[in-house]
Amino acid sequence: MLGTIIYKNNFDAELYSNCALWANNNNAELVEREDCYVVQAITKYEPTKVEKIADIKKYYDARFETLDQALLRRRLANVPYDDLQAQFKKLNAEMVAKIKEVK
Repeated sequence: MLGTIIYKNNFDAELYSNCALWANNNNAELVEREDCYVVQAITKYEPTKVEKIADIKKYYDARFETLDQALLRRRLANVPYDDLQAQFKKLNAEMVAKIKEVK
């Protein structure tokens, strides 16, 4: 039934009903066009590589922001912050590794 076209000017309610039932059971859908309905497979949305990388960066940006705030407080208090630098390097390496895994 994929690819079945039901024209609006010659509408067949029985065919439409059969196509709708078939589509519900077979991962398909009836798509309305200007002059007809077409039975098409439902395509699963797959994020692009750019979108995946943006999501990874967004996640890590929130974590970096926490480190930035801690660093600022320690610098204002004139307290050593070597451990924060180590955490930053570790977190950055983790983020780069995850970005490299994206396909």
